[in-house]
Order: sequence, then structure tokens, then C-alpha cells
Amino acid sequence: MTYLSGAPQDADPRIRDYAYLAAALASVVAQRSPDPELDARVAGAEWGRGMVEGVVADSAREARAEVVRLLDVLGFDPSGDSEVRSVLLRRCPLLDVAREHPGVVCQVHLGLVRGALQEMGHDPDAELHPFAEPGGCRLRL
Repeated sequence: MTYLSGAPQDADPRIRDYAYLAAALASVVAQRSPDPELDARVAGAEWGRGMVEGVVADSAREARAEVVRLLDVLGFDPSGDSEVRSVLLRRCPLLDVAREHPGVVCQVHLGLVRGALQEMGHDPDAELHPFAEPGGCRLRL
């Protein structure tokens, strides 16, 4: 089976269309931005804040767990430790685009996490290590 951005070719055409849009946007940002990684993180943070707007997390652990739930809904197939400090992202909904433009796509995903944590009133300190393991990317919260 051929894959585009982590989605099977026979997947819902809307998913494929979003992958093509993401590829186009990543390419433009990578080519035209004076600081593509920063701009990608800023865009991701806006996305993350919007995704959790109104979500209340009473503790940092709850906020981290909410981020993992969000990543699961978005198709990352996350697997975290008991304290939700280290999370393996076993799937990327934009895998092909991330391989081509990791400085953009992976930074959007990092921004998403940081923005979500910040919106919930918790420390947005997070690190994303793209393709860090054979089974995926490692997110440290």
C-alpha cells in the first residue's frame, strides 16, 4: 500500500487533500520565511491554543494528559509513561511531508503541544525529537 503523509491512498479524500495542503504550505514556509522553524512553531502554537480553548487542567500532569489525548485524536497514536513526561508518537498524520520538510512540519507539531499547554495555564516547556526512534518521534514534556 502506498502512503501519503501517513494516510493510506484509499483513505478519505478529504484527509489526502489536507495532506496536499500541508505539503504546499510547508514548502512555501520553508522557501519564503526568514525563520521557517520559528514561524512554524508560532503557527502550531495558535493551532494548539485553539484546539484546547476552554479546557481546564488542574495540574501539570492533567494538562500533559490532555495534550496526549489531543495528539491521539489528531492521529499521532501516542504512548506515554505514567507521568506523561515522555511520549512516543508512533504515527504522524503528515509523515511524508514531515520527511520532506521536518523543520516546518515537526515545528508546527511542537508549537501545537506548547500552545495547548500554555492555553491550559501550564508550563509550555516541551521538546520534540523527530524520528528519534525506529518506532516514531519522541515528545518530552
